[in-house]
Amino acid sequence: MANRSYQIETREDAYDTWRLCGQNVEQTLAELKKKGYSISKPTLYDWMEKYGWKDRAARAEVYEKKTGDPAMSAEARALLSLEKVQERYEAYFETLGPGKVDNQAMFAYTGIVKSITEIKAKTGAVKAALFLDFMKDLIGWLGKNDPAALEGIERNFDDFVRYAQETYAA
Repeated sequence: MANRSYQIETREDAYDTWRLCGQNVEQTLAELKKKGYSISKPTLYDWMEKYGWKDRAARAEVYEKKTGDPAMSAEARALLSLEKVQERYEAYFETLGPGKVDNQAMFAYTGIVKSITEIKAKTGAVKAALFLDFMKDLIGWLGKNDPAALEGIERNFDDFVRYAQETYAA
C-alpha cells in the first residue's frame, strides 16, 4: 500500500459502504468510486485488517439485533466511536503528572472534540428541520380537519416549542 493519508471520514464512509454492500470488496470499491473516492483494493483490505472491520461489523450486527435498530446512522456510529476515544484521551490525561502536557495527544483530542461538536450540530439541525416540517404538516392537517385543536396549539405554541426543546435537545 502506498503511503497515502486518508481522512477518518473517508475510512468510515468506506466501512459503511462495505457493510451496505454485504462486505463484498468488489461491490464496495465500485460504490466508493461512484462517490468519487479513489481507493485501491489493497488499501481497503489493509483497513479491514488494521481497523478490525469484520469484528466491528459482527458487533454492530449484535447491537442492531438487540436494539432493533438496523439502520443506525453513520453519524450515530461515528459519534459513539468518537465519544469512546474522547473518554480514553481524558483518562490518559489524568495519568499525566501535574503540569505535564502531551501536545500530540492534545492536538488529536481537540480534533475529536471538534468532530463530535460538528456531528451533534449537524444532527441537531436535521432534527430541528424535521420538527418544523412536522409542525407545518400538523398545522395544515388540523386547519382542514380540526380547527378547534389548531386554536389550542396556537394558544400554547411557545410553551410546546420550549417543552420540545427541553425534551429532545441533544
